[in-house]
Amino acid sequence: MRSAPWTARQVATSEAATVTAVGIPAAISRAKLGRDKPLIGINGAQSGLDVARMMLAGANAVEIASAVQLRGYSVLSDAVAQFERYLAEKNVTAMDLIGRAADARKSFADMPPKPDNWRRYVP
Repeated sequence: MRSAPWTARQVATSEAATVTAVGIPAAISRAKLGRDKPLIGINGAQSGLDVARMMLAGANAVEIASAVQLRGYSVLSDAVAQFERYLAEKNVTAMDLIGRAADARKSFADMPPKPDNWRRYVP
C-alpha cells in the first residue's frame, strides 16, 4: 500500500486518463482513486482562489511554488488571506470544499437531453 499521497500529475500519468482542461485531471483522479485517497494540487496555483479551485476539484492540499519564486514570500500570506475571505463569504470550511465540484461531475450520458438548447444562443 502506498503511504505517500499521490499528486494529480502522478495520477494523471499513471492511474487516470490524461486530460488538459483545468480541474479535470484532479476530478478524474478522484473518481478513479476514490475519495479516501489524498491528492495534492500542483502546477499553477498563484492565489487563494486558485487554492479553492484545486480543492473543489479534489485536492486535499495545494502547493504554491512558482508564484513565490517570481514574486516573493508575500504571495503566501496574500493567498491565505484571500482563501480565508473566500471561505468566510461562502460560509464553508476548507474541508467542505474538497472534491465538491469533482463529486458533482456528470458524464454527458447522465445529463438530460436539450435538443433545441442551441437556439437560445443564436440571434
